[in-house]
Amino acid sequence: MFRGVILDIEHIREMVKRGMYETTFEVTKRMAEREFGWGQIQQAILNGRIVRREPKQNPYPKCTVLGYVERTVAGLKLPGLYGLYIGCALGEEIIITTAYWEEERRRR
Repeated sequence: MFRGVILDIEHIREMVKRGMYETTFEVTKRMAEREFGWGQIQQAILNGRIVRREPKQNPYPKCTVLGYVERTVAGLKLPGLYGLYIGCALGEEIIITTAYWEEERRRR
């Protein structure tokens, strides 16, 4: 298990601002399927909050961040802000493991 990692939103935001993150193939695939981009992922983390902490996960502690962002569907900007969940593993940098819209979570 990776020790010394802080599951704190301010720490995660600072890492994102510094570009200290990577993504998985899963996230890249989901971006196309679920119609969101890197800017929305970053914005969700920068204005979001941690809604789930899993500090004992191996090999890295994990958390889920929920942030609200603008959304575009089929080229049309929707009114209001929409919840975007970001799954993260935290080591020396953030590994973004998945992302999905709030209404998709309700369907699970």
